[in-house]
Amino acid sequence: MSYCRIVGVGGYTPKRIHNDEYIEFFGKRAQHASHFLSHENRYQTIDLETGESEISNLQMGYEASIDCLKSANVSPLLVVVKNHMVQTKYQRKIGQFIRTAV
Repeated sequence: MSYCRIVGVGGYTPKRIHNDEYIEFFGKRAQHASHFLSHENRYQTIDLETGESEISNLQMGYEASIDCLKSANVSPLLVVVKNHMVQTKYQRKIGQFIRTAV
């Protein structure tokens, strides 16, 4: 039988904005939709003015993984990512994190 233990957890959430900001930007449609939703805040990854992505899902995963490594106080032995271009970029960032943390 295999055993495992959780030695750390991590997470990342993008910036939070209030419904009033959406209503101000999108108008009556957003105001109507907000009546049906039970929450008053949203998490936003896109700049409403420019439509540009501020952070990707991959970047959020990277931030969460670094947070997990910090909480566990361990260094990764191996990082495996399927996309080679992404692998190089984010492995380099994680490597920089490890060098500064040690």
